[in-house]
Amino acid sequence: MGQPSPGKTLATMRSLVESCLESHSITHQDYLTLSCMMLSGKGLSMEEYQEINVVFDRIQLGRVRVIYR
Repeated sequence: MGQPSPGKTLATMRSLVESCLESHSITHQDYLTLSCMMLSGKGLSMEEYQEINVVFDRIQLGRVRVIYR
């Protein structure tokens, strides 16, 4: 299995963040994906890091629910 290209990874990150903020929910798998992106730090600008952090902040505040399927 190869690594996804940075452009595809960032597009995925933006899509996940937008979807989560619109629906006020995130699947556990998407939560793990964003966590891995954030912890790896590879290819993320400070702005992209902050976008992901907004999702985690809203989860802590109870404004976004983590859905286990």
